[in-house]
Amino acid sequence: MTRIRTLIDRDHLPALDRSLAITRPGAGMGDDHPPPRILLLYGSLRERSFSRLATEEAARLLMLFGAEVRIFDPSDLPLPDQVAGDDHPAVHELRQHALWSEGMVWCSPERHGQITGIMKAQIDHLPLEFGGMRPTQGRTLAAASPFRMVRRPRHQSRLRASRLGTLRRNFERHDDLVRSAA
Repeated sequence: MTRIRTLIDRDHLPALDRSLAITRPGAGMGDDHPPPRILLLYGSLRERSFSRLATEEAARLLMLFGAEVRIFDPSDLPLPDQVAGDDHPAVHELRQHALWSEGMVWCSPERHGQITGIMKAQIDHLPLEFGGMRPTQGRTLAAASPFRMVRRPRHQSRLRASRLGTLRRNFERHDDLVRSAA
């Protein structure tokens, strides 16, 4: 049983004007074969999960830009230390995909200012060392939260204490600076 989600409409990007998109942005900068390998993780198991939908949209864009993507489905992933020695097929598969990847995209909703438990479980199952190698070392990471669509008052944003919230605020400040300069 594979835990990789398949995208139904791989090319469905209705809001994208393809005439403005550079489909191979790295062309001319060196050999682009094999394509970059990106593992995408999401942090909600709801049937209509916005973090999963945002992850699938990111996967479509990454494929358009020439990347090979895999979206891991965490639905049967046990909690850390729930299974002795992490001897569970889902844990083994997650680790294999982490070793396969050259970059990762993590997308999680926020619960009480933190990433969700299912997202944390996925991160915790990535060992610090695996066969003499760190599965996350030297890889590019993009962290996202699907709930940035709703603008919050600044005083509420300052109350966020999570790393994801801090990262998001830094991007908001940059975005505000760019808008005020324009």
